Amino acid sequence: MKFVFQFINVVLCNNKSNKLLIDEIFVWSIGTVTLIRPRRFGKSLFLAMLETYYSIDYADCFDELFGSLYLGQHPTGRQNKYMVLRFNFSEIKARPEDLEQSFSEYCCMMMKDFILKYEHLLGHRIWEVVRRDETDPGQMLSG
Repeated sequence: MKFVFQFINVVLCNNKSNKLLIDEIFVWSIGTVTLIRPRRFGKSLFLAMLETYYSIDYADCFDELFGSLYLGQHPTGRQNKYMVLRFNFSEIKARPEDLEQSFSEYCCMMMKDFILKYEHLLGHRIWEVVRRDETDPGQMLSG
């Protein structure tokens, strides 16, 4: 949430490039989008902006956040329509001997947090197919 609040407090340039960038993401969604930029270049802020634009969590404040921007005045029609699962891989231990386990545990934790956050939309029966205490993403789903 730290970066979402940063986005909310940042004044973005009011120009067509904001909407064009969002439109481009959906063109790329067939493949994989990779953001390659130097350190301190705004990658996290950009992802926070995407999360804020697409997440159902911010539907009530869309006009406040985007209304003065070109993107808010010309929305894509996909704004605030999705449950967003966001990863921050900087929280994973980078020691080689811990990397795989740390990655697995982090992914499971984020997926469980996602389910808890959206359980009211997914339904309580989601826990019939998801193992709450599993730390291996491959084993998390009951089969």
